[in-house]
Amino acid sequence: MSMVARRANLLGFAEYRMSEKRCLAAPGDVVVIQRGALRSVLIRCPDGCGEALVVNLDPRVGKVLETRYAADKPTLYPSVWRDGGCCSHFIIWRGQLLWCDRFEEGTVEPNFDLVALGAFWIRCEDTNCVAPRKS
Repeated sequence: MSMVARRANLLGFAEYRMSEKRCLAAPGDVVVIQRGALRSVLIRCPDGCGEALVVNLDPRVGKVLETRYAADKPTLYPSVWRDGGCCSHFIIWRGQLLWCDRFEEGTVEPNFDLVALGAFWIRCEDTNCVAPRKS
């Protein structure tokens, strides 16, 4: 097991997840899969176990998490909770990883002032996703 990630690193957007799983090198690396609409988020498990997690964003497939982007810093909530493997439980909030089941030295709680942050957030719905794209 390697070092636990403290931040989510948004690598960019892609159309298909199989080719992008190889891009997830470090714990906390994130790629968003979008084909017309948001489909899923790929995350290298921030716990350091090495697993690539797939989080659904397509309501046609099942339960979805809320996704937002502000200045290249993703937010994914309510939480990602692995019920197998390393059993990690976390929220990605404006690029920071908030661990739901532990508090370690070096963990910093971000600013939760939603009124102040709301004006800068871009909500991705259907095909109107306006967020940074990296090649």
